Formats: sequence, C-alpha cells, structure tokens
Amino acid sequence: VYSISSLQCPPDNLTGLPTSITLDDRWSSVINLDFDFQYFGNTYNQVIIGANGLLSFDIADAGNFCPWNINAADLIPSPNIPINAIHGAYHDIDPGVCGDINYLVIGSAPYRMFVVNYTDVCHFSCNDIQSSSQIILYESSNNIDINVETRILEFNLENSF
Repeated sequence: VYSISSLQCPPDNLTGLPTSITLDDRWSSVINLDFDFQYFGNTYNQVIIGANGLLSFDIADAGNFCPWNINAADLIPSPNIPINAIHGAYHDIDPGVCGDINYLVIGSAPYRMFVVNYTDVCHFSCNDIQSSSQIILYESSNNIDINVETRILEFNLENSF
C-alpha cells in the first residue's frame, strides 16, 4: 500500500557519504544500512544505490550496469527492470556529468533512517536539465519515503504510452 502526498516541510538539506558512483548507469558498491529493513517479507541490512534514481537489495549487482530504459512493454515484474528494488524518481540520469549521489544514516535505534540523496544530477544527454530527490528507509516501521524536489519529465509523443 502506498500514498502520494505533498510535504509541508521537506527534510533539511542533508549531505552524507559519497557513493562509489562516478559513471553513468552504474550500481554503487555494497552499503550497510546499519539496521535491518524488511521488504516484501525479506529482511535486509545492505543495499546498492543505482545511478538512475533507485536502490536495490540485490547486492550481487554491485558495481555493474544499472538499467535506465523503461518501455511500454516493461510492466513490473519484467526482466528488463530491476526487481527487489525501490524505484524512487527512476529515470536516465548521469552523475558522471554533474550532481551528487550520497547517503547517510540518521537518528537513534530503533528509529534510524537510511537516506539517499540525489542532488542536481544531470539528465542523460540533456545536461541542462537536473533532478533532485531522496529515498528514505525507516527502521522498525519499514516505511519508505520518496521525496522529489525537482524532476523534469521528458516526453517523446511518438513513443509515449
């Protein structure tokens, strides 16, 4: 179950540890959450962060290609879209050109938060367009917040669905 709502007061600008992502379309190295997080009946304590606005619990993909292309035929689940992942503002962005992807753990047990920040990350081949968003995982409640500060939608009407 999920809901979409506006925040009255978005989280403060938080800056965390840099990821190992310096290239377009890559997964980070393995990152410890520092707490257990339950997702669809499984418990995890490690993630990888994707260069394209998502994080995954499939840590075997660390350092590998992070897909970006979503087609009309790619209904979830699809072998073309990462499963066992949290798709924040999932789109083709390029941190190798501009922007920052970082993460941090804030709070005290049992109410810690794992926060991933995507700050002013350039869109692939449209470097004058940038996006900023967050993915937050909450200890104990296992809630997930996706905060989108800036996201410009790009449409090709001939290929839209």
